[in-house]
Amino acid sequence: MSTVLLETMPISVPDRAAANAAPIGTPTVSVVLPAYNEEAGLAVVLGRLRDVLDDSYEIVVVDDGSSDMTASVAAAHDCRLIRHETNRGKGAALQTALDHVRGEYVVFVDADDTYPCEAIPLMVRALETNDMVIGVRQSGRFNISPVNRVGNAFFRALISIAAGRHVADPLTGLYALRRGLLERIAIRSQGFGIEAEIVIKAGRAGARIQEIPVDYRPRIGESKLRPLRDGMVITRTIWRVAHSQLPD
Repeated sequence: MSTVLLETMPISVPDRAAANAAPIGTPTVSVVLPAYNEEAGLAVVLGRLRDVLDDSYEIVVVDDGSSDMTASVAAAHDCRLIRHETNRGKGAALQTALDHVRGEYVVFVDADDTYPCEAIPLMVRALETNDMVIGVRQSGRFNISPVNRVGNAFFRALISIAAGRHVADPLTGLYALRRGLLERIAIRSQGFGIEAEIVIKAGRAGARIQEIPVDYRPRIGESKLRPLRDGMVITRTIWRVAHSQLPD
């Protein structure tokens, strides 16, 4: 397994050890962006996040073995950067982030500018009375390819059955959870099955889930999702999680 490198940005090299050892203040919310070759979208998203978030938030970027300037873009912004030496998958990136986040609330958002950053504070407020909040792509669905729309409908039905409750958009790239719920459900997926696993386990655990409609925008950069290959990954994940026991 590749080594994970953790840095706090922006800081100078001589100050890095002190900054990591003694952070000033503890954030309430950790916003996590998994990023694989997302240099263009990431720059836009990080700018939008800083426009809408205050000091109670930390921003954590996981560069999942990118070959472009993703890490350099993150280093130029006020965020924490975690780097995988090789590409390990979206699920692996989110699991790595969970080992380092400091907030009691955790928000996952894609780094391609498809989701509205201004929805994050609303979702965090909803976590005060819920365990999980899902950003449902209610408008802008024409920005999803026809093939992916069909796949989403198919997986929505399967995931809702496995979770024991209807979920409008289980494969969304914007969702927020209490850290305690994430620790309880113990996610394992390495790739694009991560959202399915989280939603199924949260539903089976009896989590309080709220759905909030959001606008879905055109993606910046090339999609990493491959419908056939990753559809099989999601299908296997649903089968595995549906037939597994939740941790005590």
